[in-house]
Amino acid sequence: PLRAGEDGMDAWYITSSNPSHASRTKLRINSDIMISAGHGGAGDNNDGNSCGGNGGDSITGSDLSIINQGMILGGNGGSGADHNGDGGEAVTGDNLFIINGEIISGGHGGDSYSDSDGGNGGDAVTGVNLPIINKGTISGGNGGNNYGEGDGGNGGDAITGSSLSVINKGTFAGGNGGAAYGYGYDGYGGNAITGDNLSIINNGAILGGNGGHWGDAINGSNMTIANSGYIISGKEDDGTQNVVGNAIHITGGNNSLILHEGSVITGDVQVNNSSILKIINNDYTGTTPTIEGDLCAGDCTTVSLSGNKFTVSGDVSFGENSSLNLAGISS
Repeated sequence: PLRAGEDGMDAWYITSSNPSHASRTKLRINSDIMISAGHGGAGDNNDGNSCGGNGGDSITGSDLSIINQGMILGGNGGSGADHNGDGGEAVTGDNLFIINGEIISGGHGGDSYSDSDGGNGGDAVTGVNLPIINKGTISGGNGGNNYGEGDGGNGGDAITGSSLSVINKGTFAGGNGGAAYGYGYDGYGGNAITGDNLSIINNGAILGGNGGHWGDAINGSNMTIANSGYIISGKEDDGTQNVVGNAIHITGGNNSLILHEGSVITGDVQVNNSSILKIINNDYTGTTPTIEGDLCAGDCTTVSLSGNKFTVSGDVSFGENSSLNLAGISS
């Protein structure tokens, strides 16, 4: 028989009986409170077919306001000989209003001591229609390490979903990929923010996870990003040096990047085929913001630049049938 570790139990499932914004159910987590889902159980490592259990989810709900001053943690995955459990999610659901002042983190993937890959880290927050105000730290779980001959697990995302409205004064961080200590490859870093139809106002730090392949700081379509903080790609360890990847990866739709005083973008800005990007520099302090990386636009893209001067430190490239529009760039 298959000797598998059991999945960790979910912590809370909450739904509101009155979904209006004014009277929706409110969950307040004080500074001395930690909500953690159950960890996945370990499989029998003496049985080559055993699996580790997945970590549970901490809070699942809908039409809910969450005010967190404590810790919300997804459960960690368990280890097994054939398959290692994935980390659980910290918060998942639709129509959630989240104010975070401390820590929300996905669970970590289970470590592997065999040829199987490490478990993947869990996402911190997932869902649809999520207004989020962050003054603390929201991070994806780390991928599980591999101490045999398999690969490390992939890091989880800090936030993933659609119709997200984010105000960040703290830190969003993708989870790090698990390390492979044998003959395999390190897991991929997680993205900090992933989704479609995103509004992001960043006064803090948005950081991609590190790993065998970098995690993007921001990855999505139909986005409006206003930045006066740090947007930094994860790093990829290629065996000789740390390679920085995408700070912003635009996968489609109509997008705007608005630069304000204090804007720091480290990593490439990648614009996929048939996408639109408008870059507007609204920094009027006399400084020149810099994108510390490349600007890469694919085929049939449209990139428009307006406002004050800014600098791209790396290469600028455009695919076939693409256009670059300059609208009132100040000298």
